[in-house]
Amino acid sequence: MRVLAWTLLWLLLVVGAGWYLWRRLRWLWGRSQELGDTLADTERLLEATGLVVEQHTEALRREWAAEPAAELAVFRSVVDVARERAQVRAASEAQRARRRAERLPGWARRRRDFRPILDAAEELPRPRGLDVVERRDGSGRPGRASDRAG
Repeated sequence: MRVLAWTLLWLLLVVGAGWYLWRRLRWLWGRSQELGDTLADTERLLEATGLVVEQHTEALRREWAAEPAAELAVFRSVVDVARERAQVRAASEAQRARRRAERLPGWARRRRDFRPILDAAEELPRPRGLDVVERRDGSGRPGRASDRAG
């Protein structure tokens, strides 16, 4: 009887371990199917992205082929290169000054930055006593007519 009890106990342990392994394998199989589905979706997305990139690449190649190749500065005249550099530098400085003037608050702007505003204000009817004049103290700041020195 004792041998039968030990045999049943071992058989129960083997069946329990088999059942546990079967459950884990079924879970693993389900996860691998989900992974396969995710990889298939990713592959389709990658293929679509590749097609879009290919279209853009072809468009860029056509655009580059249409543009004439720029001549290197080494092979150009020194005078032409210097003139072009001065023009580009002046244009970039003007753009920077314009961007900076737009960002500055009113109290930090120079009088020359107000010139377009003052020119536009000259066309408007002026109220009495508020005429904008330049102060004689040499500060260069705008003031009222009553601020005149002397």
